[in-house]
Amino acid sequence: MVDGFVISLLARVINEAIASVREDAEVKKKEAELLEVKARGRPAG
Repeated sequence: MVDGFVISLLARVINEAIASVREDAEVKKKEAELLEVKARGRPAG
């Protein structure tokens, strides 16, 4: 009983961590694209 609870809790924590890392990666990718656009001298958007 307790083992199942601990496993489900761990699974939830791991999934949250993975989602957080993915969001961070997407934000960094968008920032890099904006910097690239600025470096070319074009207005962003």
